[in-house]
Amino acid sequence: MLIRWKHDQTVLSLGILTDDVKRFRPGLYLERFADQVLLFRFSTVKLLDFESERAMLESSKNPFAMVVLAHLDARKAHGDRERFDVRFTLTEKVCSPDYEGEDRIKLERFLKWILALPTELEVEFREKVRTEIEGVRTMPYLSTFEEIALEKGKAEGKAEGRAEGKAEGKAEGKEEGLLEALGLGLELRFGEAGLALLPRVKEIKDLTRLETLVAVLRKSDRIEDFEGRL
Repeated sequence: MLIRWKHDQTVLSLGILTDDVKRFRPGLYLERFADQVLLFRFSTVKLLDFESERAMLESSKNPFAMVVLAHLDARKAHGDRERFDVRFTLTEKVCSPDYEGEDRIKLERFLKWILALPTELEVEFREKVRTEIEGVRTMPYLSTFEEIALEKGKAEGKAEGRAEGKAEGKAEGKEEGLLEALGLGLELRFGEAGLALLPRVKEIKDLTRLETLVAVLRKSDRIEDFEGRL
């Protein structure tokens, strides 16, 4: 009601049901207080109903069709290896010419969320995408591998700090984590040309500057943009 009053437009309320219970079809909200009764009837869409519409979903260029496919297939994937295979198949579809720009990036991030993998398989998945899906720019995965590298650096820094009883250990661990993140990012974004810049990156010892380079790498579409900040 508040939306209708604010925008002076008729509002359609639609519930999207993602559960696995076929008979669960709510469409009515009832609230009673004293002698007052509030009754609200709304429409629903059950994603399970689209299982019989797979051909339509797979041929559609609507990004939400991919969201529905991912939901249906994630339900049937048992174990990390099956999730790996399902995610790769869907990623191939997302990386087709049907999806570009922000749609592709958001869909890849959605697949990463709904079909999450343990760290070891995430690394394997990234490598499979890089080598088997020709011409794909795996920008959405950059943050994942930065997190992996940075967490590793933090853990190493804490261990060294405990062993030595000094802050230098933590700083060294963080530096290693940032360097690993930059190495992975350069490879993901620019391939061999990116890795060729790594020796220059390793000469940098200032943590603030390394953190800045990580942020720059996330936004750089051209290797020249990143190289100009070195």
